[in-house]
Amino acid sequence: MSDPFKIEGPALVSFSGGRTSAYMLWRILQAHGGTIFLDEIGDMSLPIQAKILRVIQEKQIRPVGSEKVIDVDVRIVTATNKNLEEQVRLELFREDLYYRIHVIPIQLPPLRERKEDI
Repeated sequence: MSDPFKIEGPALVSFSGGRTSAYMLWRILQAHGGTIFLDEIGDMSLPIQAKILRVIQEKQIRPVGSEKVIDVDVRIVTATNKNLEEQVRLELFREDLYYRIHVIPIQLPPLRERKEDI
């Protein structure tokens, strides 16, 4: 099975909600100086959301088992098929993270409504 989180270029790393926070932090380190794509951010657990928020706010990560923090410089692009406003209302998604990532929203209709794109 191929790694769905493979690096697609020297400055683009992708991460999906199904992995551990240690794996996510490792991928953020790989994206240092570039871009990380967080796919299905609406499916990520609240503890992982807190770690992503720290990266956005503090521009730092703390590897598992380490007492020192590492500065990181990453651009974060996110995607989800969930209604994050509803997730925030249901307390399934952090409101502070929602406002940090909801900077330039791009709404795309599903492919079933854009058959010409197939």
